[in-house]
Amino acid sequence: MTLDLSRLTDQELLRMIAERCSEFGSVVSVRILHSDRASTYHFAVVRMSTPAESSALFMEMGTSNDGDSVVIRLEQRFA
Repeated sequence: MTLDLSRLTDQELLRMIAERCSEFGSVVSVRILHSDRASTYHFAVVRMSTPAESSALFMEMGTSNDGDSVVIRLEQRFA
C-alpha cells in the first residue's frame, strides 16, 4: 500500500489502512510497526474478523498472514 508516510499522523494512517482493508471485510484492528524513521516503508498488522476475509486481503496486498491477521507493507509515495 503506497501512502505519504512522511506527512500522515499515525491516526490518519490507521484510518486510511482500515478504510482500504474494509473492502475485504470487517477490520477488527490495525497496528502500525514503524521501521527506522528514515525508512521509506513501515508495516501494518491488520486483523480481520474471519480467516476468509484475511485470505482475501492477503491475496490482494499482504506480505504474510497468520490466521485472522495480515501483514501489509506500507511504502512511501513519492511525488
